[in-house]
Amino acid sequence: MVRPFRGDRSVHSILKGFKDDLVEFQREKLEDWNALAALHEELKKAIDEADLNNDTKTQKKYEFKRDRVRGEMALVQKRTLHEELAKASILPIYGFPIDVVQLLTPDSLAIGWNSSNGNKHRLQRDRRLALGEYAPGQDVVVDDRVHRSVGILAPDTLPTRYYWVCKCCNYFTTASTGEEILAHLDPDKEGAKCPTCADEPTPAAARPRAYKIPKAFTTDWNETPKIALYNKPLRQPLSQVFLAREGERKETRGENFYDLTLCQGGEFFLSNQGSLKTIAGFGNKGFHICRICGRDLSDKLSKEKKGKNSRLGEHTHPITGRTCQGGYELIHLGHEFRSDFLKIVFTDSAEPPKLHDKMFHLDGGGQIISSGEASKSIELDVTDFWRSLTYALLAAAALVIDVPRSELDGLFRPAENSESGFTEIIIYDNVAGGAGYSKRIDELFPAVLERAFLLTGDCNCRDSCYQEKWV
Repeated sequence: MVRPFRGDRSVHSILKGFKDDLVEFQREKLEDWNALAALHEELKKAIDEADLNNDTKTQKKYEFKRDRVRGEMALVQKRTLHEELAKASILPIYGFPIDVVQLLTPDSLAIGWNSSNGNKHRLQRDRRLALGEYAPGQDVVVDDRVHRSVGILAPDTLPTRYYWVCKCCNYFTTASTGEEILAHLDPDKEGAKCPTCADEPTPAAARPRAYKIPKAFTTDWNETPKIALYNKPLRQPLSQVFLAREGERKETRGENFYDLTLCQGGEFFLSNQGSLKTIAGFGNKGFHICRICGRDLSDKLSKEKKGKNSRLGEHTHPITGRTCQGGYELIHLGHEFRSDFLKIVFTDSAEPPKLHDKMFHLDGGGQIISSGEASKSIELDVTDFWRSLTYALLAAAALVIDVPRSELDGLFRPAENSESGFTEIIIYDNVAGGAGYSKRIDELFPAVLERAFLLTGDCNCRDSCYQEKWV
């Protein structure tokens, strides 16, 4: 007899969820293989054409790329089923689930397949980190060479989903189509309205944003990596985290000055909304990704006049180097993950300053907000206060429960379904699936507050603090 360990889900529901996960797992793995197989066939076709034209130099170039793709396909064939199921969090694993994506370069694809090819590296990162570090336009230095990401692999095989964020209360929702979100915002056909705060966004602000979850990123295989300079490549804080759903299991307790809510299995959504050169946050249109080859055409757009048919003429496939005439689509890059978290709300007894209409996510000392224009209406000292308090609690919590600071992260936002201006601080486990840190912070929160007080008392910064001991 099968019995669920804990929770309200029935045995039938658990088994059905397991079956659904297996079906989705099979679909994703087939898409990964088919994307490589299609690329391999395209390179074979290019080799045959070069052979017919007696173009030996071009033929060898394509053969080199074909061998690299074959190397990656050979690695896929060597994967074991139980390891892949564990990585997908379908089977239990002793340790943390691993969800990595790759930045494809000509050298990286030969790793582990044929060491005589002079391969040097295989660039892989956790998906949450890769969404920023491997995103199109970002540079990665390996062996004194700068490898620049230029696109994503096989975008036509990736499903497109949509999300929407209210610029006033940060209400967040996702759906398979944009029409579903618009119908949710405007069920009576009287104009879009936020379900939480009743704000009526403009038509532009009410438009859902499309996103894809990339399986791999790629460099331009037809360009020689540049020699790295002494300065490390600059990175823009490109990613924003939203708390999508709080999870099924919650434990809430109140004290005189604060309320704590411990949630297990909270669902977070991480989005990369493109370059922050012109606008920050959800208002950004995103990356201009070619529907066929996956190259990011944003730079090309800035140099050429944009047409209404979303086509830019000819460009080259980042891997094959062949001419591509695909049109682009505006997308954000997304990632969905689960983690445990602790929600902290300071009550009126603590007399906290009020924060309205904004959401800020901590990312290397910077702030990313849901609306760049709306940020002008908030007083800087209030923003600094909540940012500093969140950083202080994160640093203090890491010290009290004795874990690396990098394994905790947080955000702060207006409390949902609240007209009082209360602010929620969300501290979540920055490891895949959660590691139980939030529960320990909940149990030791008075000690965390005391340590945070000591940290802030030892700080001489005038505004918000960015000292290394805090981050």
